[in-house]
Amino acid sequence: MRQIKFRFWNGHAMLCDHDGWIEDIGINEAIRCSKEYGYEIMQFTGFKDNTGFDIYEGDILDAKFKVTVKWFDGRFEVVNDDTIACTYSLREWLAMRIRAKCPSVVLGNIHANYELLNVQKWTQEEIDEINKEADELHKSLPLPDVHPESEDQNG
Repeated sequence: MRQIKFRFWNGHAMLCDHDGWIEDIGINEAIRCSKEYGYEIMQFTGFKDNTGFDIYEGDILDAKFKVTVKWFDGRFEVVNDDTIACTYSLREWLAMRIRAKCPSVVLGNIHANYELLNVQKWTQEEIDEINKEADELHKSLPLPDVHPESEDQNG
């Protein structure tokens, strides 16, 4: 089971639980306060990038293709843009990147590093390349273990 962690964006800085403040007041109270003050809440996905950095909802990953981690339809997914035209579960994406020997690295997040989102949408050739990788991955199931401590990404 993955560790349940959150971080909060207050419009100026990312607030994480490094100093134990969430533990002190409890997660429900932290979420209530964050909504009251208009903070954005981001949940830990249970996965780490290739450098060991925690991947949270709202993170921007660069693994040959720049993607954003979002919660959609009951799972964490990676998307190229807000249209969700080409999506994969985060687990599938990380496994595909491992097989392609193209590691995923957290570049930043959609709040503090908004300028990173100013990218072109994928070309049809790029979408075809990703879909080919996905097809090859699905043929060789089971998926490789991308984070040994995280067997169930939805907790």
